[in-house]
Amino acid sequence: MRGELKRGRYGIVESGQNGTMDMDMGMGMGMGMGTKQTTHTTKRPHPVLSVSPQNWLTEGDSVTLSCEVTDSSTDWTFSWYTVVPYRDGVTQIKNSDYVMYVELLSNNSRGSGGFYTLSPSALHHTGVYVCRGERGEPVSHTLYSNPQPLWISDGDVILESSVYPVTEGHPLTLHCLYRNTNPSNLRADFYKDGSVVQNQTTGEMIIHKVSKSDEGFYHCKHPERGESPRSWISVRRPSHVEAPFSVLMLISSVVTASPYLLITIILLVKCYRAR
Repeated sequence: MRGELKRGRYGIVESGQNGTMDMDMGMGMGMGMGTKQTTHTTKRPHPVLSVSPQNWLTEGDSVTLSCEVTDSSTDWTFSWYTVVPYRDGVTQIKNSDYVMYVELLSNNSRGSGGFYTLSPSALHHTGVYVCRGERGEPVSHTLYSNPQPLWISDGDVILESSVYPVTEGHPLTLHCLYRNTNPSNLRADFYKDGSVVQNQTTGEMIIHKVSKSDEGFYHCKHPERGESPRSWISVRRPSHVEAPFSVLMLISSVVTASPYLLITIILLVKCYRAR
């Protein structure tokens, strides 16, 4: 997993989107002991990603992504990523609210100065983008930026969806949008991984309780106005999955009571023999 660096006995553990570092200081002397000290450092800068002129474009238009670090320092070099489904080799971005997976853009270096321009834009540029800055020697990194979606369409229809992963059990709402038209006025079919999942609704699809099986590529289609680009919907499991309360209580009770039960039995045996 990227986002975690563990080096030998004297390790720095860097956990995703936070600004503290844990120093694991080995105190050897041949005894295998160690202490863990947490060094609270200044939080890493959080870059802001913006889009100009807008997120929704027609194929062939130009669009510029801007990555800005809001502290007073300069000399940042920027890297650019797009959100992808999980697979081996991709980078994980993890914080308290979500987990997402990103991949470095193949032409990433063109945006090293903080501006990444697509001109002309193409349909395959549709996606969710993030950026990150680095500088210095040894290299220090910013956090990953806020995600920004881009919809590149050869028509006038897009699917509006969350750019963040959706937690299992939570609701998900998708809107099929048409330029200058309210969602409720656009009747459309909704597709998941190429198969129809909802027919001719009023431009809205609601999944009241999302499950992992709902993860996939979605798009919508209007019979006359065309179809939207595909959007990836990621579903994550809840952060804390707890065992049933009764099971935890049972285990806790057995572990707690065992020493006392053993002592009681020993005392009873001694009293019996003393008679």
